[in-house]
Amino acid sequence: VKIGYENRVLALGSCFAAHIARKLAGAKFRVAENPSGILFNPLSIAAAIRSYADPAPVTRGELGFDGEVWHHFGFHGDFSAPTADEALQKMNAARQAGADALRTADRIVLTFGTAWVYKLKSSGKVVSNCHRLPEKMFDRQLLTVGEIVAEWKSLLLSLWKQNPELRERLGI
Repeated sequence: VKIGYENRVLALGSCFAAHIARKLAGAKFRVAENPSGILFNPLSIAAAIRSYADPAPVTRGELGFDGEVWHHFGFHGDFSAPTADEALQKMNAARQAGADALRTADRIVLTFGTAWVYKLKSSGKVVSNCHRLPEKMFDRQLLTVGEIVAEWKSLLLSLWKQNPELRERLGI
């Protein structure tokens, strides 16, 4: 699959995706780079795409506060802020940018940085970012190939059902 100037690219994942996106943007390609920030594992990337496909606003109840900044486990630390309102504004703008990019993309560049995930002990949910919180709050787990394939198969089937022209636009 080639990428040309006529394409709209969404780059998601690790810092390698960010590096590729910046190179493409520097060459004047139309590219959206990691709207939710750098995400290292396949489950967090899939969760970000799901949030773009159905862009419900982030609510204050989804935020955590570490005594200094408000954060969300689905966003990179760049979206944390000293006030909840500021964090929500940045996160909701990012989610909308991701939704816009997904809606218009005809090429998606994905880079999975690692199969290791961190799960928040209190909820059992995989987090995209631990926000430098104490290690004792998380369990570390290595995903199996089967778990990754199952998540992405489910995601793609859901996206195609929700948006049939996406499959055609992406050439899948």
